[in-house]
Amino acid sequence: MADIINMPKMNLSMEDGLLSRWYVAEGDAVNKGDAVCSVENEKEIGDVESLYTGVVARIIGEEGLKYNIYDALCIIAQPGEDIAPLLAEMMAKKEAELRAAEEAKQAAQRRVQDKRELQKTIIMPKIRKMLKDKGITPEEISAEFGNIKVTEKEIAEYEKKYAAFRPGENDEAEQLSPMMLAISRNMKQSCDTTARLTNFMEVDMTDAMEEFAARKSAGQRLSVTAMLIRASALALLEYRICNAVYDEAGARVIYRGDINVGCAVDVPNGLLVPTIRNADRKTLAEISEEFGALSKAAVEGRLTQADMADGTFTVTSVGMLDVTFFTPIINYPQTAILGVGNIQTLPRYIGDDYTQVHPRKIMTIGVTYDHRVVNGAPAARFLQAVRNVLQDKDILFN
Repeated sequence: MADIINMPKMNLSMEDGLLSRWYVAEGDAVNKGDAVCSVENEKEIGDVESLYTGVVARIIGEEGLKYNIYDALCIIAQPGEDIAPLLAEMMAKKEAELRAAEEAKQAAQRRVQDKRELQKTIIMPKIRKMLKDKGITPEEISAEFGNIKVTEKEIAEYEKKYAAFRPGENDEAEQLSPMMLAISRNMKQSCDTTARLTNFMEVDMTDAMEEFAARKSAGQRLSVTAMLIRASALALLEYRICNAVYDEAGARVIYRGDINVGCAVDVPNGLLVPTIRNADRKTLAEISEEFGALSKAAVEGRLTQADMADGTFTVTSVGMLDVTFFTPIINYPQTAILGVGNIQTLPRYIGDDYTQVHPRKIMTIGVTYDHRVVNGAPAARFLQAVRNVLQDKDILFN
């Protein structure tokens, strides 16, 4: 019996998904549990697995297009099975849905038309030509100002407000991916909600990088990102306020019992933040291995929502892109985020009397924190604690 693979509902808020890539072609044999395609929504990228064993009899979904949850993506059938009856059933269902949608659209248009008949927009010929020249419809400007007479003053105000968002002749418009839309909303919510402030501090990474290089040469699989995650996790043990959320409605701070450090990973279509759970209990080698696997899954589009859940603090670094320091946006509802710049070789005074100049490996770190909850002094001490771990190779490399 032929069966349909539908667009899955990957999380509670998902309403549609982008079909990123097909892993199979028509005629391919598949087993139950095999991944047939990759799907992207606002929160994650994941594979769609076949629920059946058989052959791919028909591919319906197209790469790069969005589909509502439960829309048909492909048909799995048994070798030689006639899928014509199932296709006819699907076509009839689709036509019924389209008829219902068209009827609803026409009903809505009738309601709008009835409203317009009651309150028609008055537009003089001169004003109508001006609107046409500027590419503005009477409905757009009337909806903006809510009146029945359009004037030159209102056109000017409308132009001033929306001109930047109207593509020009030489412009190119590109729709944001579901992931970037989610990032956009989350970042705006963070900026609208939190009182952000950033402290910066230099870290002397000379000893750490020498030890790092020696261990890498000895065959150990370590990463600088894992060093940052471990240093942050150990500092959070002492400064729990940076591992908290602010419950504004209840006027209380909730200190998280676990230290789960997320780290931003740059992917082609956005930004993903996999989580290292209980990072304070793991060695540098364990964090390196786990984060390496998560990063690879992120780049390959295999990261799941579970891989990114439950974060209590975030680390983000653009040092590999030669950025010296920056002010990251808090991953709301978390309380703080660590931003990390590149490592530079710079002259610094060292020694007991600070009179000797030597080349040192210097890195700038910064903590952006919610000043509604975290004051400047605790944030500075947290940053000092991160620096102390990074500058103590005996603690860092355990």
